[in-house]
Amino acid sequence: MQGCLGQVFVGHHKTPLFSSVTARFLKNKFRAGALGILCLISCTDVGISAPIPTDNAAGLAKSHSSHALSLEHLGLFQNADFTLTTGNCNNCNVPQQALWYFQDEVIAIPVNDQNTSSTPRPFLIWLSSPDVVQHAQLDKSATHITLHNGPKIPLKLTPQIASNRSYYDDSTAEYFQNQPLRLRGAFDKSEQPSTFLAKMIWPEKFRLDLNQPPAKTSESPPSLTTLIEDQGGGASAPFHTQIVWERNTETAREWTNHAVLGLMLNGAQGDDDEAHGGHFGLVTGRVGPEGQMADWTMNNFYDLDIESEKGIIPSMLPLDHYLMDLNSGQSYYRPSYLLVAILRQDRIAQKVQTAAQTIFEEFYRHDFLYHHAKANCTGLSIDILRSQGWALPMKGPTSYLKAIGAFYYVAAKEQNLTSGEKIYDYLTQEQTRLFPRMAFETAGQDLLAIVQGTAETTNRTLTQFERHLQEDIEAIVFVRIPQIPSSRALGADPVLTFNDYQARVPEDRNDWQIVPVASRPFPETLREQSLSNAQPPFFTPTMMLLIFPISIISSFLLFSSLRPRR
Repeated sequence: MQGCLGQVFVGHHKTPLFSSVTARFLKNKFRAGALGILCLISCTDVGISAPIPTDNAAGLAKSHSSHALSLEHLGLFQNADFTLTTGNCNNCNVPQQALWYFQDEVIAIPVNDQNTSSTPRPFLIWLSSPDVVQHAQLDKSATHITLHNGPKIPLKLTPQIASNRSYYDDSTAEYFQNQPLRLRGAFDKSEQPSTFLAKMIWPEKFRLDLNQPPAKTSESPPSLTTLIEDQGGGASAPFHTQIVWERNTETAREWTNHAVLGLMLNGAQGDDDEAHGGHFGLVTGRVGPEGQMADWTMNNFYDLDIESEKGIIPSMLPLDHYLMDLNSGQSYYRPSYLLVAILRQDRIAQKVQTAAQTIFEEFYRHDFLYHHAKANCTGLSIDILRSQGWALPMKGPTSYLKAIGAFYYVAAKEQNLTSGEKIYDYLTQEQTRLFPRMAFETAGQDLLAIVQGTAETTNRTLTQFERHLQEDIEAIVFVRIPQIPSSRALGADPVLTFNDYQARVPEDRNDWQIVPVASRPFPETLREQSLSNAQPPFFTPTMMLLIFPISIISSFLLFSSLRPRR
């Protein structure tokens, strides 16, 4: 499985372990139950307008089980602004290229009345499940969930994807017991009593602590580096929130329903040497009445043209889906870190989310291709922030000199110019667009400098966007989300630089742990413009690196031939 950076040290030729057909068959086993519920009510080509009936389960506790759109926001937006459907819907006002990736998946799309929101709404949010159950407890046998008011509901788990090398096990069940849970999934009415088929399980204690004491103004807050690296990255540490800056420490916090802008950093995987760089993305949403954050929106950029072995689809999706899906959830294979800016106005979060939606639309159309060095999860996300006027400090490339040497070495060793060009691209890319942790720490430190008033220097005048950040941010909170115990090896904190990456992986690439993935070709009939017709520039870095030594050698030979002999 390639991480945000992909295969930094190139040369491996991958072959898929399983076909995409096999993976889809197993996923469809879950979808059948979910979509069976959908079809029992009044279905239209646009979506679903009524809550999903849950037979006797509905009578058990209406306040604890409900339609996925009836409980909460979808990020910044009201649930009434959306309706449920699948990617197979007809006459949906959604780009066909986007729907193609979600053919049998439960998605939320905007309702037709565009006047319900003054801000452009996400054209597609990947929910994957039609029902939400909250305030539930997992019983000792891990076969039932008990609702807050007493009733028990049989519980089953969505099947493990065949290509997913690890999954929920006894340690997972033990972790989830003795605490309130929120679950996404679907009620299976083919069984009596109705069984809840869970696809995501979110501990309800994973929320902002609104009663946390304010940070001591007399003490400097710990650096982001310290917070990330604490307890070896915190994979097995408790969930933790820490206020690192607060505007008003003397007044009561009134953060409920306030917009947030978050920076998401996922750690290194413990069983994949391509994923030590981690992952990065932008989060928006609203603070829940008790600090809830499960319904925030994660903007997850990822390679569209591969079949993820865990079932990941690049998309806008709720945070509980992104982190806690039993197959694709990031929290099942590494720790994660979230830096949250709590805002007094919506304008900053709305601008960022609107910009992300535009990029997703272009991404699904294949107006540009995901590139592990030039347009990866970090680069696309950081470009969104910079495009809005956040002048994030640049860190520069790793080393042009090292890149030139690496190009010749790798190209010769692998006997492949493409391999040489890939390593050259990595080493010459701006590091805040390449490395997730570099982007996270750089943006986080700059955010603190802006609100503390230390960002303005003789060499920097704040932009309007940065002024809005300075004016609107009420608090900045660091959140550490641990790795959920399972059969997977523990992850760690992600690497910061290329040198860190080199130090962490085995020196012999044959000893690397690599997860093969299958390709997912995009249908040519859906392309609105042909990338194949775009002619690359003649003087590419590879061409220049080839011409340079040839020119030197040719010049030397020419000089030698013209030199008079004694």
